[in-house]
Amino acid sequence: MRKHALLGRSPFYRWMYDNYAELRPVLTRPRPSWTAVAQAAYDDGLKGQDGNRYPRQVAWQTWKRLSRDMEVSDPAPRTVKPPPAVPTQDRQPPAAPPAVPSDPPGDDNPYGFRFAGEWKPKNTN
Repeated sequence: MRKHALLGRSPFYRWMYDNYAELRPVLTRPRPSWTAVAQAAYDDGLKGQDGNRYPRQVAWQTWKRLSRDMEVSDPAPRTVKPPPAVPTQDRQPPAAPPAVPSDPPGDDNPYGFRFAGEWKPKNTN
């Protein structure tokens, strides 16, 4: 994330950004203590508008926003699948299907249809 992008952020957000490397291992564990994070910021001299420490809800929301912003600005590298292995033997095009003899049109087959096997339509005349 670029430093100028931090100008519009809260002091608490900037503090979390500056301490991201130390906070990340602790805050990615299940059920971190957001009160302890807010207290650590207060101990570093960061106070809310009323002069007290930030509430734990603000710590949680700010961390979620910062985590999202960090993932967007520096996405994890994607793994690229290697192309499938090509066999070393020479490939040959598939063989053409065998030629199918067609029945020439005749008096009993005026449309040139080819019937399967030896079956022929019965003469109904």
